[in-house]
Amino acid sequence: MEKTHFWPRLVEPMAFLQPPAEAGPPAQAWQHCWLDFLVAHQDWRGLAAWVRSLPLRSTDLVNEEGKSAVDLEKFEQRGLRFCTSFSREVLLQQLGRRGIFCGAQSWEALLGRLTSCGKLFGEGQRPEVTPLATKLDEDGEGGVLPLDQLLPMAKMSPFHCFFINFCINNDLPALLLLYLQRYDLATTMSSLKELNIQQSQRPWAPLLLVGRLGNPHLFAASLHHAAFVYMSDIPSDRLREDAEGVPFLPLTNLAESRPIAFLATLMFAPVSSAIELLDSDEDSPWAVDKATLQKAVAAYPGLCEAFFQGVEGSRAKQTSAPKFDRTYRQSLVEAVTSANATRKPLQRGSKAMD
Repeated sequence: MEKTHFWPRLVEPMAFLQPPAEAGPPAQAWQHCWLDFLVAHQDWRGLAAWVRSLPLRSTDLVNEEGKSAVDLEKFEQRGLRFCTSFSREVLLQQLGRRGIFCGAQSWEALLGRLTSCGKLFGEGQRPEVTPLATKLDEDGEGGVLPLDQLLPMAKMSPFHCFFINFCINNDLPALLLLYLQRYDLATTMSSLKELNIQQSQRPWAPLLLVGRLGNPHLFAASLHHAAFVYMSDIPSDRLREDAEGVPFLPLTNLAESRPIAFLATLMFAPVSSAIELLDSDEDSPWAVDKATLQKAVAAYPGLCEAFFQGVEGSRAKQTSAPKFDRTYRQSLVEAVTSANATRKPLQRGSKAMD
């Protein structure tokens, strides 16, 4: 049997030990008495059991900053201040398991407590039920505060923003992907913008985040990925940055240096046919001149015939490479989204990209 001084059910019912009426309900009045006693003895088992028997109300919700409505003023002043480092950690850990995050003054501290309590990806494990805990509370834990505001599903929150940027800054792509999937985050362009993510900090971040948005956004992810993969092989003046500071490789430069990668990327371009690339604005990330397009598909006679047979008018005259500034005027993802929304459907009998 666990050794502890905490036996409230044996002591509190004694009539001569009942607190005065002005002290409030006996159970509440006894909570602080027991806390003082257990801290004085540094009885960590008793402190853990004390937290497990702490009564919670349905209104004691955890807000989006990780703070609950539970009154912890006396606890912090009379308990934590006088605990050893070990007893303090026991108290904070047990409180965290019940959804009460005391002493977490920063997002980093809150992240550490959520992780150690097993609640970063949900409610985590229930506190271990010991014979002592069973005697103290026949109903189990006495309740756990929900974290719906701190860790909401499919909705932006300050902690979500912090943790996603934390994963990006510390190069944790696998953990970030699991987190996004667990809380159903960044599944649409609007929800991705709400998270205010610093994608430009790491080259892999745009590929992971934009690639999850589906086929209409894969073209932007491909150009971001190309800039990351071929960065060491391509002169820096061939790369561009969008309005968010994320580097990408324009389609025309990809065609010049990697024809096969160009043809694979072309499948996701926001145009109905490859020839439409010739009519794109010169500053457009997918603008390609006729000479570059011909050179890229020269090794594939079937594609040459499909692309250029019967090409007349302005398209036939476009032989100079597009000219553009190094910095693109808007987000590449938003530009591709807008182009896909306004792209013309492919007419029967016209030349398709493939």
